[in-house]
Amino acid sequence: MSKQRQNPTKQITPEELEALITSAQQRLLKSAKERIAAETGYPNIDVRLTNAAVISVRIDGQVVNNPIGFRGRHFSLTLFSSFAPLTQWGRWRQWRKGWI
Repeated sequence: MSKQRQNPTKQITPEELEALITSAQQRLLKSAKERIAAETGYPNIDVRLTNAAVISVRIDGQVVNNPIGFRGRHFSLTLFSSFAPLTQWGRWRQWRKGWI
């Protein structure tokens, strides 16, 4: 996900980073729901995020480990996210706790 910042001279705050991550996850969740619905034929499947990790962050094309405090116009974020239908999520949690 990429964002062009309105004020590139302003330092990136934790809140701005969190908002970008949240926005990216919401877009990914919507995409995952659409793909799962297309594959299963069930349009109203409840899908949950099962895992997420920030893979890379770039400010004006430069890779940074932690963008907090950096300045720049172009903010790019690469995420790894995995999703599962709620029914499978419940089974996975039961298995993990040793219930199955």
